[in-house]
Amino acid sequence: WLDRGIVRAGLDDLKGALADLEQAARRAPDALEVLRNRGRLRRLLGDVQGALEDLGRALELAPDDAQLRFERAAAHEARGAWREALVDAEALLRLRPDDPEGLGLRASARDNLGDPRGAL
Repeated sequence: WLDRGIVRAGLDDLKGALADLEQAARRAPDALEVLRNRGRLRRLLGDVQGALEDLGRALELAPDDAQLRFERAAAHEARGAWREALVDAEALLRLRPDDPEGLGLRASARDNLGDPRGAL
């Protein structure tokens, strides 16, 4: 189910991919790749709270995973939780200092927190 969900996501069938990942989660609820991919899809489909739950659990399993940090920062950004987005963006940049997505998320969070100079 995981592989099928990943393929369907690659074909832009996000709802179908999410259905496959729900099946995968029933079989392996704490599998890192299931949580990662389902969290990402939930975020992209607008289920930010579900995304945060999946990504939070995934980060418990892999706290130094830069991609998970990006996904959770983006989910926090989507709900306007700028402090939380900044925390994850900075954690991502400690792992990958020149990551363009991390730099963009950090800049956006700082700007929205009233620190436009820090966004530069």
